[in-house]
Amino acid sequence: MSVGYRLAVDEDMRLVVRSWMASYRYAHAAGLIAMRDWVDVMTPQIERVLSRPGCEVWVAYDPDDDDSRTDLYGWIAVERGYQEIVRRLCRGKWEEQLEAASRPLVHYVYVKSAWRDRAGVVSGVSRGLFAAASVDTDRAFNFSCKTAAVTRLKHRAPLAEWKPLIARHEPGMKE
Repeated sequence: MSVGYRLAVDEDMRLVVRSWMASYRYAHAAGLIAMRDWVDVMTPQIERVLSRPGCEVWVAYDPDDDDSRTDLYGWIAVERGYQEIVRRLCRGKWEEQLEAASRPLVHYVYVKSAWRDRAGVVSGVSRGLFAAASVDTDRAFNFSCKTAAVTRLKHRAPLAEWKPLIARHEPGMKE
């Protein structure tokens, strides 16, 4: 198997949104959204996150295929240049401030089941996606969506921190 990595193009985004929505549907951390409302609620939410300033989607594909858009192995959505709320104790009161984040924010990583390892967690494809998106799993980064696979991966990226509120706030807003 040959794997290449590139930035996603418009034609890739349908797979990105659909696979994110389908694979996140049963995550305990996904919230209290009724299954019957899942598609209607999550489609615009995922599209909103993907359109945030600084968000990039990288895809893994077969470079030997004449049409590299026909079958993707997986993808990663990463945001940089975002702000996060920092709480500090100042004269006995907690104050919140927005500050530029220095860490990348990984919103989601998806690899088709056929390209995952036997445990269904990580493969060369996912490691390659992190590398293509310039996210070093040995260094600190934030992530916004938590799934069972992420929980099992924690030992491979021990400095990763789950911070879903970053993705819930509009860029540059505290509320």
